Amino acid sequence: MRILLISDLPPCSNHTSGLLINCLCDYLLDNGYEISAFIIKTDEVKVEIPPDKLARIDFELVRKPRENWGTWKLGRLGSVLGDMFVSAFQLPRIRERIAAFAAEQRPDLIWAPVQGQVITRLVRPAAESIHVPYVVQVFDPINWWFQANAVDSWTQKKI
Repeated sequence: MRILLISDLPPCSNHTSGLLINCLCDYLLDNGYEISAFIIKTDEVKVEIPPDKLARIDFELVRKPRENWGTWKLGRLGSVLGDMFVSAFQLPRIRERIAAFAAEQRPDLIWAPVQGQVITRLVRPAAESIHVPYVVQVFDPINWWFQANAVDSWTQKKI
C-alpha cells in the first residue's frame, strides 16, 4: 500500500510534530508500506530530514501560503482579505500540484496531520480530486490555531 503524506512538516529530527511523523513513517516503512510526501511548509521553518527518509520517501515540497493574516496590521479585516486571497489564488494551485504528484505516485490512501487552515482546507478536495480515501491526524484542536493566529470568526466558520 502506498500512502501519500500531506503535511506542513516532513518527517524530521528538529521539530516536535516532525519527530512524531518521523516515528510513524518508521513504523509504516518497516511494515511494508510505501510513502510519498507532499510537504507544504513555510520558508522560515528549517527542517532536518533524516537521510533514511530521503532515501525511502519521494518528496515534493511547496511553499505554504501565509495563514496568520489576523496578526497583520489590518487585524480582522486583514484576516478576511488575506484568507480570501489565499483561497482564491494559492490553494487552487497547490491542489493542482497535489493532483499531479498523486498521479505520479498513485497512492492508495492520503494521511494528513493537520494543524492549521491550509492543510485542513486542502485534504478533502485533494482526496476527492484523485478519488482516494484520507485519514486526518489532529495534533491540536483547530480552535487553538484560530486563537493563536487571530483568525476572524467568518473565516473560522468557512473552515
